[in-house]
Amino acid sequence: MDREQLFHLLIHEYLFVSVFRAFADLLASENASRQASMQVAEKNLEDRLQALTMEARRLRQDSITAELKGIISSFEALHGREAQKSGGR
Repeated sequence: MDREQLFHLLIHEYLFVSVFRAFADLLASENASRQASMQVAEKNLEDRLQALTMEARRLRQDSITAELKGIISSFEALHGREAQKSGGR
C-alpha cells in the first residue's frame, strides 16, 4: 500500500468517525431534551394531581359540613318543638 492510498484511507476513516460522532452527539442531545421534557411533564402532572386531590378533599369536607348542619338544624328544630310542647302543658 503506497502513501497516497494510505492517506485516502485515513481521510475516509476520519470522515466516517467524525460523521458517526456527530450523529451520536445529536442522538444524545435529542434524548436529553426528551428526558427534560418528560421530567417537566411529570412535575406538572404531580402538581395537577395534588391540586385535584386537595379540591376533592375540600368538596368532600363541604359536603360533610353541609350534612352536619342539616342534621344539627333538624335536631334543633325538633328539640325546639318538644320544648314548646312541654312548656305548653
